[in-house]
Amino acid sequence: MLFALPLLLWLKGRAGQSEAVVFSSLALLRRLAQPTRNRWLSPRWLGLLVALACFIAALARPQTISETGFSEASGIEISIALDVSRSMTARDFRLYGRLVDRLTAAKAVTADFLDLRPNDRIGLIAFAGRPYPVSPITLQHDWLKRNLRRVEIGLVEDGTAIGLAIASAANRLQRETAKSKIVVLITDGSNTVDELGPLTAAGLAAKLGIRVYTIGVGSPGEQLLRMPNGMTARMESFDEETLQEIADLTGGTYFRADSTDSLARTFRDIDELEKSELQVRTVKEAREWFPWVLAAGLLCWLLTDGLPALLRKTLP
Repeated sequence: MLFALPLLLWLKGRAGQSEAVVFSSLALLRRLAQPTRNRWLSPRWLGLLVALACFIAALARPQTISETGFSEASGIEISIALDVSRSMTARDFRLYGRLVDRLTAAKAVTADFLDLRPNDRIGLIAFAGRPYPVSPITLQHDWLKRNLRRVEIGLVEDGTAIGLAIASAANRLQRETAKSKIVVLITDGSNTVDELGPLTAAGLAAKLGIRVYTIGVGSPGEQLLRMPNGMTARMESFDEETLQEIADLTGGTYFRADSTDSLARTFRDIDELEKSELQVRTVKEAREWFPWVLAAGLLCWLLTDGLPALLRKTLP
């Protein structure tokens, strides 16, 4: 070991081989040692990728489809003839838990019937000793209901002109063009006007192709009626046989309604018997989005590549 020490000292003093690479500075090595950033994450490349994605999406022609439905109704034309004679003041119906007269119940149920037939043109006639036109045949049911609320006892002289009411209602429908035409006759009495008999009027309606649905409202027997000189008790009845014959002659149906529920059920039955033909047409509309997607792609390209390149060429 003592002989090795002089040898190590001699080798330490000798010069080694020349350097393979000479660095004038260590700054280059420091830069090489620093971590490098991925160029695909640079704002320029990200902008170009977004622009490319927009161009590809524009070629796919994006669009949204909207559908709009249109209904074309072939409605039924209806003329309602409502009895407003003094006997309709008999209070033998209940509406919303309170006792009401026949006319009040009939008006309420008729208004509900109008809501069931939004596609039908409907008119209204009030009658007692003669017919009284309340509303022409119309699709404006809100206006029709406002006129219905104004119907009261005493519009015309008292009596029950069933034949004239059918003729008046049928005459209105004769001028209309619908394929199906019906009269709904609401009464609580027997015909008392001889000018035109109910069966004669029904025969004329049948020749015109008009069906008549008859509704007998109220309960027979002694009833308190509101007369001009006060309340009066009177025996009431109506001619069910004639109402049935009117319906049979015209191809309609006779209904008996002695309560608000049965009257409402009667109108629902008529609604089921007389259905409107309804055709629904669908229109599809396409909205194109590719111009907006293409414009977005061009804007991305312009901001990330086109505009900087142009500035580099034009500015010193």
